Amino acid sequence: MNWLSRIKQGKRRSIASRHLESFLLFITLPVLLILTLFALFFRYQIVGITKNQREITLRQYASGINVELQGMSIIA
Repeated sequence: MNWLSRIKQGKRRSIASRHLESFLLFITLPVLLILTLFALFFRYQIVGITKNQREITLRQYASGINVELQGMSIIA
């Protein structure tokens, strides 16, 4: 039975099944959609923060290596 024939036969369905479908349509689906969007946004933010922290750490390592190399070149 497809969804169009189910709509036409709406009076034959029980009240409980209509309430369940309404609950799923108006509460569950929007909540899942909002949670999915928040999860994607949170993931995007976490990836951006992680990239920035990695870049800062690499710059600190490069600066430390540069200082050591300058010290070694002065000694040599």
